[in-house]
Amino acid sequence: MGPKDKTTMQIVYFPYLSLGRKDVLDFGEVKVWNFGVKASEYISDEPLRSHIEKIIYSNVSHKQPIKDVGMVSIGTTDFRTFSSGELDLVNEVRLIMFLSFLSKNNTIGRGANAGWLLGTSENFEFVLQNFDVGNPYISERAGEIVSMGIGGYKIGEKLFHAPSHVLKPQRFSLDGHLITQLIRLKKRGGKRLYNRILRATDLLFESYYNSPNVSRNARALLQIAAFETLLDLPQSGQRKDFKDKMTLYCNGPREKIYKHYYETRGGKQPESISRKAIWADEYYTLRNHIIHGDGVKPVDFIFKGKQRHIDIAVLFFVLFIKKLINARYPGPVFFDEIIWKKTNDGSDVYEGFCWEDHEIARLLAKHRI
Repeated sequence: MGPKDKTTMQIVYFPYLSLGRKDVLDFGEVKVWNFGVKASEYISDEPLRSHIEKIIYSNVSHKQPIKDVGMVSIGTTDFRTFSSGELDLVNEVRLIMFLSFLSKNNTIGRGANAGWLLGTSENFEFVLQNFDVGNPYISERAGEIVSMGIGGYKIGEKLFHAPSHVLKPQRFSLDGHLITQLIRLKKRGGKRLYNRILRATDLLFESYYNSPNVSRNARALLQIAAFETLLDLPQSGQRKDFKDKMTLYCNGPREKIYKHYYETRGGKQPESISRKAIWADEYYTLRNHIIHGDGVKPVDFIFKGKQRHIDIAVLFFVLFIKKLINARYPGPVFFDEIIWKKTNDGSDVYEGFCWEDHEIARLLAKHRI
């Protein structure tokens, strides 16, 4: 496309999405496309393309321009200023990409090299930048409590450096099956559940920044709030309902049962539940301690001294979504499970909850074999 007049234009893009060789992600109305791969095809006007390129390449990581950013188009790629409704669509896509990326990459394992595959919330933050073709200056707006407009930046001179804690996953891949089922849910009578999943995912998103500025306490409170929203927990008895739903949705047919002591005002009480339900009880209890101002220690954020609560929460959050979608249909569309086991990556042994993707079972069900 080419500019028709001198009106202010806008680009919306994900600077740290790291699409690699992936060219286009199609979400129906919204497309996210790789600037480094598709710019020549999507922007036929050379002056416009050159101007946008200078803006995009102002984003740098390790002193190098980030070229594989995810650009957003809704309908025609005309770089108009998006309406509030269109920005709502971009936000929806942001959450779907985040959730499906977690499902595909952040659930798959632990070990010394696992971090090369992981993504965090920073990778799914989008930026809006207004510009006028031929005008060498841009500005930015920053701050939430006090919003500050900062102008006078000259394109090509001002660089926006990726913070050192921002990850660059070695591959960009999404759980396409999960995306398909979410879209199916939205279009075929499951809009309420779909919206609840997105609201819950937004809370998880806020907990999952790699930045050290988000405290452990804040992460725990946000993650439990995500489960409360996702599972529609009641106003009272949330911890018990959380454990009950963990048992209902996530226990396997041969789940081991353990004696566990849970906290009450009258002291600890015994119960016999699965290890998964024990985790739910302990993480919710940690949330209660934080809210009530009780002292918490670093060790309290690690389940049984083996695995961080924040990592376990991602596993069960994704699994619950798949189980809730399964519950809407006569037969399952997801066959994933979580088990407790020891794993050896060749350099160390890890013990904790692990993801099991029963891909063969899903393919057999799809073909009714």
